[in-house]
Amino acid sequence: MNTATPSSSDVDFEQGSTPVSSASSKHLTVVGERAHQPQYFGQGCTSSQFLEAIRGVKVHRGGLAHVMPANRSFALDDFEFSFEWPTTCPPPHVFSSEEACDLMSAFGAFVTSGDSLTRHVVNALMIVLRDSPHGAIHNPNLFETCQGDAQFDDAGKSCRLWAVADSHLKSLPEPVCGGKVRFAHFEHPCPVDPTGFVPRYLSWFHQFPAEARALSPVFLNSFGLHCGMKPSISLLGVIKPLLQYASRTFPRPITLWGGVHAPGNNKPEQYVASQGRTPVERYNEKMEKLISELGPRGGGIMEGAMGFISWFGLTDGAKSYDGTHYAYQINMEKAHLLLNLLDILWGEAVQADGLWDVGVVCPGGRGNYQCGGEHYWEPTQA
Repeated sequence: MNTATPSSSDVDFEQGSTPVSSASSKHLTVVGERAHQPQYFGQGCTSSQFLEAIRGVKVHRGGLAHVMPANRSFALDDFEFSFEWPTTCPPPHVFSSEEACDLMSAFGAFVTSGDSLTRHVVNALMIVLRDSPHGAIHNPNLFETCQGDAQFDDAGKSCRLWAVADSHLKSLPEPVCGGKVRFAHFEHPCPVDPTGFVPRYLSWFHQFPAEARALSPVFLNSFGLHCGMKPSISLLGVIKPLLQYASRTFPRPITLWGGVHAPGNNKPEQYVASQGRTPVERYNEKMEKLISELGPRGGGIMEGAMGFISWFGLTDGAKSYDGTHYAYQINMEKAHLLLNLLDILWGEAVQADGLWDVGVVCPGGRGNYQCGGEHYWEPTQA
């Protein structure tokens, strides 16, 4: 674990830059304070390098993602990665529920949009955040049935119908992470309403206090299988509207795109021509190129680029139960890799003077003179 908290005083600002200049565009991301030290940031791997390391992952033959033993443990403390990790970055961290809640609470929100592949990543994150082998489900009558792999089995419709898609879902016994985390999944197979996603997100986000809206939200989107593998649908349906919104709001959101993962060797024959290995690789290649062309030249996520997460190597050779979907192991690996990426991005935002440490002057929150209490003065019209 890294024990050195990044300090904004260590930041080297560009000569003559201003907070809104293109040269200092990375200074538009804002993150909140954390109780825990970073778990991965500071170990010598940047967010860009970490994304490249994910791209280079290979399924470990004989590992849990390749074999899927019938009697495996779904205890969170027993989870371990089953892939071969590139030597370019240190091995990723396995987050505890407490660490994950602390990390995700330091962002304004975590918002996902996509099809069942994205929902399964959300399921895994909910398992970690809620510290429960059935954490993706909110119906207590199904906790015994819907735990472990069953939460990712789309053939068993009963479990997926009760998936937790909102950290503040009213049917939960308590909000996820005690209400500190703001997390929502908007599921649709294909983004066919270009003007709908951002307003829908804003309608949901505005239920939260100003303290949350002062921090950068994180967006993870992924589409393809249900869109005929047409890059134009994803580009015009969600990517351009989201990047347009991100370019004109402060604090600037962090935007991520999840590539379509590898199909299983048991992909049904009737889908191979449209969703097999070759069309998936071709689609991912086109999407990554388009996303790169839309971002700042030579800039990374902190400069406003949309980060592309390649899940192909992570799943290429893993055991799929239907040729399209993967179960507990793969999706938990995705969830923990995402948490490691967020940990790096948090640290990079702090290094870019983006730590909103308002708790120093507002230790009790809003309510005193400095923080908009009863003596807070506002101009009035004559």
